[in-house]
Amino acid sequence: MASFDDYVTVALNSSNPRTIGIYPETKIPKVYNAFLAQRSHNTTMENLMIAALRKHGYNSSSSPCFVQSFDEDSVKSMSMMSPLPMVFLAETDIPNSTLARVARFCYGIGQWKDVVVKVVNKRIVRKTDFIARVKSYGMKVIFSYLGFS
Repeated sequence: MASFDDYVTVALNSSNPRTIGIYPETKIPKVYNAFLAQRSHNTTMENLMIAALRKHGYNSSSSPCFVQSFDEDSVKSMSMMSPLPMVFLAETDIPNSTLARVARFCYGIGQWKDVVVKVVNKRIVRKTDFIARVKSYGMKVIFSYLGFS
Protein backbone atom coordinates (compact mmCIF):
# COMPACT_ATOMS: atom_id res chain seq x y z
CA MET A 1 0.00 0.00 0.00
CA ALA A 2 1.32 3.41 -0.95
CA SER A 3 2.03 5.92 1.80
CA PHE A 4 1.16 9.60 1.73
CA ASP A 5 4.82 10.34 0.95
CA ASP A 6 4.65 7.92 -2.02
CA TYR A 7 1.55 9.71 -3.31
CA VAL A 8 3.24 13.11 -3.06
CA THR A 9 6.44 11.79 -4.67
CA VAL A 10 4.47 10.73 -7.74
CA ALA A 11 2.98 14.24 -8.02
CA LEU A 12 6.44 15.80 -7.65
CA ASN A 13 8.14 13.47 -10.16
CA SER A 14 10.72 15.71 -11.84
CA SER A 15 10.63 13.70 -15.08
CA ASN A 16 7.06 14.88 -15.64
CA PRO A 17 7.07 18.32 -17.33
CA ARG A 18 3.56 19.12 -16.06
CA THR A 19 2.63 20.40 -12.62
CA ILE A 20 0.45 17.88 -10.86
CA GLY A 21 -1.64 19.25 -8.03
CA ILE A 22 -2.68 17.27 -5.00
CA TYR A 23 -5.88 17.38 -2.95
CA PRO A 24 -5.25 15.64 0.39
CA GLU A 25 -8.10 15.23 2.86
CA THR A 26 -8.25 14.67 6.59
CA LYS A 27 -10.62 11.72 6.99
CA ILE A 28 -12.62 11.55 10.22
CA PRO A 29 -9.98 13.60 12.08
CA LYS A 30 -11.84 13.53 15.41
CA VAL A 31 -11.50 9.74 15.51
CA TYR A 32 -7.81 9.80 14.62
CA ASN A 33 -7.07 12.65 17.00
CA ALA A 34 -8.77 10.75 19.84
CA PHE A 35 -6.66 7.70 18.92
CA LEU A 36 -3.46 9.77 18.99
CA ALA A 37 -4.40 11.34 22.34
CA GLN A 38 -5.30 7.98 23.85
CA ARG A 39 -1.81 6.74 23.03
CA SER A 40 -0.20 9.88 24.50
CA HIS A 41 1.03 11.20 21.17
CA ASN A 42 1.42 14.94 21.44
CA THR A 43 0.16 15.69 17.92
CA THR A 44 -2.95 15.78 15.76
CA MET A 45 -3.85 14.53 12.32
CA GLU A 46 -3.81 18.15 11.17
CA ASN A 47 -0.26 18.69 12.51
CA LEU A 48 0.91 15.53 10.74
CA MET A 49 -0.75 16.53 7.46
CA ILE A 50 0.72 20.04 7.40
CA ALA A 51 4.18 18.78 8.45
CA ALA A 52 4.14 16.20 5.64
CA LEU A 53 3.09 18.83 3.10
CA ARG A 54 5.80 21.26 4.27
CA LYS A 55 8.40 18.49 4.01
CA HIS A 56 7.58 18.21 0.31
CA GLY A 57 7.61 21.97 -0.30
CA TYR A 58 3.89 22.69 -0.16
CA ASN A 59 4.17 25.83 1.91
CA SER A 60 2.57 28.75 0.08
CA SER A 61 -0.84 29.78 -1.16
CA SER A 62 0.40 29.20 -4.71
CA SER A 63 1.56 25.62 -4.08
CA PRO A 64 -0.36 23.14 -6.28
CA CYS A 65 -2.29 21.76 -3.32
CA PHE A 66 -5.76 22.17 -1.86
CA VAL A 67 -6.26 20.75 1.63
CA GLN A 68 -9.78 19.51 2.30
CA SER A 69 -12.01 18.07 4.99
CA PHE A 70 -15.66 17.51 5.86
CA ASP A 71 -14.69 18.58 9.39
CA GLU A 72 -14.90 22.34 9.83
CA ASP A 73 -12.67 22.31 12.93
CA SER A 74 -10.00 20.38 11.04
CA VAL A 75 -9.99 22.88 8.15
CA LYS A 76 -9.88 25.80 10.57
CA SER A 77 -7.00 24.26 12.53
CA MET A 78 -4.93 23.64 9.38
CA SER A 79 -5.63 27.15 8.09
CA MET A 80 -3.88 28.52 11.18
CA MET A 81 -0.81 26.36 10.45
CA SER A 82 -0.45 26.84 6.70
CA PRO A 83 -1.15 29.35 3.93
CA LEU A 84 -2.28 26.51 1.62
CA PRO A 85 -5.80 26.91 0.22
CA MET A 86 -8.32 25.17 2.48
CA VAL A 87 -11.55 23.62 1.22
CA PHE A 88 -14.51 22.75 3.41
CA LEU A 89 -16.36 19.76 1.98
CA ALA A 90 -20.13 19.37 2.20
CA GLU A 91 -22.75 17.01 0.82
CA THR A 92 -25.77 19.15 1.61
CA ASP A 93 -26.66 22.79 1.18
CA ILE A 94 -24.85 25.08 3.60
CA PRO A 95 -26.67 27.90 5.37
CA ASN A 96 -25.37 31.43 4.95
CA SER A 97 -24.35 31.55 8.62
CA THR A 98 -21.93 28.65 8.03
CA LEU A 99 -20.67 30.16 4.77
CA ALA A 100 -19.91 33.40 6.61
CA ARG A 101 -18.04 31.52 9.34
CA VAL A 102 -15.91 29.30 7.08
CA ALA A 103 -15.14 32.17 4.68
CA ARG A 104 -12.75 33.49 7.34
CA PHE A 105 -10.40 30.55 6.78
CA CYS A 106 -11.43 28.76 3.57
CA TYR A 107 -10.51 29.26 -0.05
CA GLY A 108 -13.58 27.37 -1.14
CA ILE A 109 -16.37 24.89 -0.62
CA GLY A 110 -16.22 21.39 -2.09
CA GLN A 111 -19.79 20.57 -2.96
CA TRP A 112 -21.87 17.78 -4.39
CA LYS A 113 -23.28 18.83 -7.76
CA ASP A 114 -26.89 18.18 -6.71
CA VAL A 115 -26.70 21.22 -4.43
CA VAL A 116 -25.52 23.40 -7.33
CA VAL A 117 -27.78 22.19 -10.15
CA LYS A 118 -30.96 20.17 -10.39
CA VAL A 119 -30.71 17.26 -12.82
CA VAL A 120 -33.58 15.30 -14.39
CA ASN A 121 -32.94 12.48 -16.87
CA LYS A 122 -29.22 13.35 -17.02
CA ARG A 123 -30.00 16.95 -18.00
CA ILE A 124 -29.48 20.08 -15.96
CA VAL A 125 -32.92 21.63 -15.58
CA ARG A 126 -31.97 24.59 -13.37
CA LYS A 127 -29.19 26.18 -11.34
CA THR A 128 -29.56 26.86 -7.66
CA ASP A 129 -28.31 30.01 -5.93
CA PHE A 130 -25.48 28.09 -4.24
CA ILE A 131 -22.58 29.37 -6.38
CA ALA A 132 -23.74 32.97 -6.09
CA ARG A 133 -24.05 32.63 -2.31
CA VAL A 134 -20.57 31.10 -1.95
CA LYS A 135 -19.04 33.77 -4.20
CA SER A 136 -20.74 36.51 -2.16
CA TYR A 137 -18.53 35.37 0.75
CA GLY A 138 -15.39 35.52 -1.41
CA MET A 139 -14.95 31.78 -1.86
CA LYS A 140 -14.84 29.40 -4.81
CA VAL A 141 -16.97 26.30 -5.42
CA ILE A 142 -15.06 23.11 -6.09
CA PHE A 143 -17.21 20.23 -7.26
CA SER A 144 -16.80 17.00 -5.34
CA TYR A 145 -18.64 14.91 -7.90
CA LEU A 146 -19.90 15.81 -11.36
CA GLY A 147 -21.39 12.52 -12.55
CA PHE A 148 -25.06 12.47 -13.43
CA SER A 149 -27.19 9.88 -11.74
